[in-house]
Amino acid sequence: MATTDNRQPTTAPSCIRRKYIIKPSFQWKYTALAASGVFMVSVLMSLLLFGVLYQQARTRMINPAASNAWQNTVVVAVSGASFAAVMAVVFGLWSVVITHRICGPLFVMEKFFGELIAGRFPRRRPLRKKDEFKEFYEVFWRAIDALKARKRCEAAKLADVLALAKEAQQGDDKARTQALETLTEHVQAMHADAAEALGVEHPSAGAAAEKSPASRSQAGKELAEVSA
Repeated sequence: MATTDNRQPTTAPSCIRRKYIIKPSFQWKYTALAASGVFMVSVLMSLLLFGVLYQQARTRMINPAASNAWQNTVVVAVSGASFAAVMAVVFGLWSVVITHRICGPLFVMEKFFGELIAGRFPRRRPLRKKDEFKEFYEVFWRAIDALKARKRCEAAKLADVLALAKEAQQGDDKARTQALETLTEHVQAMHADAAEALGVEHPSAGAAAEKSPASRSQAGKELAEVSA
């Protein structure tokens, strides 16, 4: 007889940011720079147009036949276009300088992540004085230092495992059994650390001993899949 599944499908939690000011020092800085730039351009454009119109009005008052309406329109349009072109070049160069302070650290971080993907720890290099993301840079290196400390701990455990393996090859049966038990405890501890780091549920030592070889093999496959 067919059975119906009444379970509700699970949906991924929505990620909606309610807090728009996350890094005030960074966001307010560039918001103020952009607002200041727009304000300066608006003021300069207004002064330029006012000066052009004032000069044309004065010319018409002195000599009404000196200029025509279409000439006034052309002068205003050319003046506005020239001012816009100059300001576009100025702000383009300014944007290159500003984005260089942002893209430079991002480029360096991409290199660092590439070395981590290749299995190597990157060498630390300082950022420039006016570069952004310095706080993120320091957090990244704290994470690298933590990973290095973990790797040193793992290397020390592996050295102990190798020493115990050599002891298990020598001596009588009692010493060999004791060495194998200690070796098993070390391997289980390392497996538990790896499972915890990968977010895989790791059974306790007692529960793992009660499981069948097939179950332990399945757990090892799950851990390997997450590692991959």
